[in-house]
Amino acid sequence: LGGRRVRLAADLGCGAGLSTRPLLDMAHRVVGFDPAEAMVHVARSVCPGARFLAAAGEAIPLPDASVDLLAAAGSLNYARDLDAVWPEAARVLTGDGTLVVYDFSPGRRFEHDDTLDQWFTAFTARHPYPASQAIPLSPEILAGRSREFSVVRAETFALP
Repeated sequence: LGGRRVRLAADLGCGAGLSTRPLLDMAHRVVGFDPAEAMVHVARSVCPGARFLAAAGEAIPLPDASVDLLAAAGSLNYARDLDAVWPEAARVLTGDGTLVVYDFSPGRRFEHDDTLDQWFTAFTARHPYPASQAIPLSPEILAGRSREFSVVRAETFALP
C-alpha cells in the first residue's frame, strides 16, 4: 500500500474483530464479515470504527470491484468451499486491489516466553474451533489452490 490509505478494506472471516482493527489505519472505510453471527456481534464492540456483516467468503456481500484491500487472517482454512472463495475475492477486488492472506498458527508463541501461548489457549477455550471443518493451509498449499491469485510473498516468523 506504500503508506497510502485505500478507500475500502475488508476483513474476510473477521472473527471477533481483532484482525479488523489494524485495517482502520489503512483505509477510509472498513468492513468485516464472518459467517458466525456471534463473532460479528463481538466484533462490533471490539472494533467500533468498522462495519460488520454476517456472511461467508463464498458469497461476499460487497459490490464488484469495490475493495482495495481484502485481508484474510487465519480464516481461509475454515471456508466451507475454499475454491469458491477465490472467484468471489477476485470479483470484489478493484483492478489494482490486493488480497493479503495470513495466519496466526506459526506465531502462537513468543520466542522465549509462554505468555502468548497461555492467552491463545484461553482464547480457544472460549471460542473453540469448529469440529473437523478446518483444513491445513500454507503458502505452498495456497499457491496450488487458486487460479485467480498467486503467492507473491510468504514469510514465516517467530514473535520476539
